Amino acid sequence: MLQPPNGRYALMEIIIKVNYMAKNLFEIIPADFYKPLTSKYRRMYADTILLIFNTFKQEISYGVNRETIVKVSTNTLNDIVGTKIYGKRIITVENLTSFHGKSFKDGDVCIYLGGYHNKVKREFLKMIYDSNKTQDYYHFGDIDAGGFYIYEHLRRQTGISFKTMKMNREMLDKYKNYTKKLTVNDKQRIRALYDKYKTGEIVNQESEEIKETLKYMLDNEIKLEQEAID
Repeated sequence: MLQPPNGRYALMEIIIKVNYMAKNLFEIIPADFYKPLTSKYRRMYADTILLIFNTFKQEISYGVNRETIVKVSTNTLNDIVGTKIYGKRIITVENLTSFHGKSFKDGDVCIYLGGYHNKVKREFLKMIYDSNKTQDYYHFGDIDAGGFYIYEHLRRQTGISFKTMKMNREMLDKYKNYTKKLTVNDKQRIRALYDKYKTGEIVNQESEEIKETLKYMLDNEIKLEQEAID
C-alpha cells in the first residue's frame, strides 16, 4: 500500500502524478534513453552520475513554484480517470501557511484551496468524492466572516458534506491572545450569515455549533486567523 511521505499530504497527489507520468513518460523520452545503464559499462556510468550528484547537490533545487503546479493541475484534469484515497480524512485548507503547518494527523490528505475554490478545484474535489465517499471531509479555514463564507460556498458548490475543522468557540478561547477585533464590515457579514443559520436558510450537521461560534464572535467582537492555530 502506498504511504504518504512524512505520514501526510501527498498520498493522493502521488497516485495521480504517477498515473499521468506512466501514460506520457515514454512518449517524451527516446527509446534508448536508459541504454547506458544496461551496457557493460553500467557501473562506470552509475559511479559518474553519483559523483556529479554529490558534487553539485548543494546547488540543485527540487522546488516547484505554485504557478507551475496550478498550471499542470489545470491542463491535466481531463486526463485523470480516477482517484484512490488511503487516508481517512480529506481536508481542504484555506491558507498556504496552515497547509504546511502542524494541525494534521498522519494519513490526512490535505488540499490547498487558497481562499475560494475555482472551477478546476471544484471539479477535482467532486472527482475525488465520487470515488471516495467513505472518507470524512473537512474544511480548515480562518475563524472570521471570510472563512465561514468560504466553507459554505465550498459545501454548496461541490455538494460534499464538509465539516469544519478547528473553526469553533474552543479555538477562539484557546488562542484568545491572537484574536483580532472585528471591523464594521466583519460584523455585518457575520450577522448576515448568523441570521441564515438562525432562520434555517442554511442547514447542515454543524448548524448549531456554527451558529454558536458566530454569535460568540459577535458578542466578543473577535476573529482569528487560522495561522495562529497549531
